[in-house]
Amino acid sequence: MGYNTSFRNAVQLTGTARAAADDQHSQYLLAQFLPNRDNPGLSFDFDVNQLTYADSATFRAFDTEAPFGTTVGGANRSGKLPPISRKLRVSEYDQLVLQQSPDAVGSRLDQYADRLGRGIEARAELARGQAFETGLVTINENKLVMTVDFGRKAGHTVTAGTLWSNPTAPVPTQLQSWLAAYVATNGFGWGVAVMSLQTLLYLQQNQAIIGAVVGRGASDLPTMISRDQVQAYFTAYGFGRIILSDDTPQKASVSVGGVVTRILSQNKVTFAPEPGGIAGGGVLGGTDWGIPSEALQSKYGISDADRPGIFAAALDQEDPESLNVLASAITLPVLENANATFTATVS
Repeated sequence: MGYNTSFRNAVQLTGTARAAADDQHSQYLLAQFLPNRDNPGLSFDFDVNQLTYADSATFRAFDTEAPFGTTVGGANRSGKLPPISRKLRVSEYDQLVLQQSPDAVGSRLDQYADRLGRGIEARAELARGQAFETGLVTINENKLVMTVDFGRKAGHTVTAGTLWSNPTAPVPTQLQSWLAAYVATNGFGWGVAVMSLQTLLYLQQNQAIIGAVVGRGASDLPTMISRDQVQAYFTAYGFGRIILSDDTPQKASVSVGGVVTRILSQNKVTFAPEPGGIAGGGVLGGTDWGIPSEALQSKYGISDADRPGIFAAALDQEDPESLNVLASAITLPVLENANATFTATVS
C-alpha cells in the first residue's frame, strides 16, 4: 500500500487529525483530571498510590546509632501502552466523482482525518472514564485483551445502603462516612463530587439535605430546593464542589459502534481531587501518548518533536483503486494515585 501525497501529505493530515482531537479533548470532562502527556517510551511504570502520610522519625539517646527509616513499599504497575487505529476509505467511485472539482479529494481527506482524530480522542475519554470511576481499564477489542488495575482500595468502591432515589435516604450520614474513609486513606478530603443531572435532582429532593438547608421541621419542608442550595450545602459541610458529568451532550457520551455510550455512569458519584493537582502535591495521573510506528518513518516527514500523539496519512490501494485515510496512535490513561478517587453507587 503506497503513501499518497497527491492531495494531502502526512504532515498536513496529522495536523488536521490532531487539531480535531484537541477540539474534542476540550469538550470532555475527564481530560482535565487525566491530562495528555507525551510518553515516547511506550510504557508505563509507577508505584501505586504514592500519596502517603509523612513517616515520623524517632528521637534517640546520645551516642546511639541512628535507626533506619522505612521507604515507601507497595505495589508497582507497569506495562505497554496499547495501539489504537482506524481507517476510512475514499472509494474508486468517490475519487472519480470528486476529481471533477478542484481539491475535492483533498477536502475529503481532511474531513476523514478530522473524523478519525475525534474518534481516537473519544476512545481515550471512554478509557479515562473507566479508570476514573472504577480504578482500572479493561480492553477487549480487535484481538487486544488487557486489564490494568491501578490499585484502588476495595473500600473506595461502595454502594449506598439506601439509594438516593429514595428522598428519605440519610445522604448526610452517608457522605460523612465516605469522607471519613477517604481522609483515612489520603490524609485530606476530596475536592469535587462528579455526578449526573439525575443524581443532583435526587439531592435537590432529599429530605435530610432540604432540612439542613432551610432549617425547618419535617412537617414543613419544601419538596425541592435549588441546585445552588445543594452546592452551598456541599461546600458548607466539606463535601466538595459538584461537577455535572452530563450537562452537555458532548461531555456525557460517545458513540461505540453506533450505540450512544455514557462515559460515566448515571447512577454513580465519583469523589476526587480538584482537576490539576492533589492537596499536598502530586497528580491523579495522566493520559500517556506514545509514538506510533508510522511517525518514525522518514517518508512521512513527521519531525522528532511531533512524533508522540496521533498520526494520519492517505494510503493508496489498488484493485480496486481507492484511498485509505489511516489514523493511528498509542495511548492509555494512567491513574497513578487511584486511591484519590472514591466511587459510590447511589441509585
